[in-house]
Amino acid sequence: LTVQEQGCMDLLQASDEKKAGLHIAVLLKRFVMSGVMWEEGKDDTYEHVAPILTNLTRFKQARQVLTQPGRGMLQALAGQLRAPSLLRRQGASGALRNCC
Repeated sequence: LTVQEQGCMDLLQASDEKKAGLHIAVLLKRFVMSGVMWEEGKDDTYEHVAPILTNLTRFKQARQVLTQPGRGMLQALAGQLRAPSLLRRQGASGALRNCC
């Protein structure tokens, strides 16, 4: 879905100014919360979101959502750099790198 530009734009809701970025905000919230509440020995149900965030942040619209002042999205994503899951760490670092 997010390998193609159109899939990213659909997920970002770029064509709807009122809803733009809503899906990415919800996805990031669930990704971060599931990482915080993860227990060793249990499946990480949202770790697959990490590469999606990396793919999305290739586009300016996604970077603008993540870097909006006062939302704390970058800080939440940065917290995933210490996650036990390699996939989470790689996705978070890729998304953060794309925002620079």
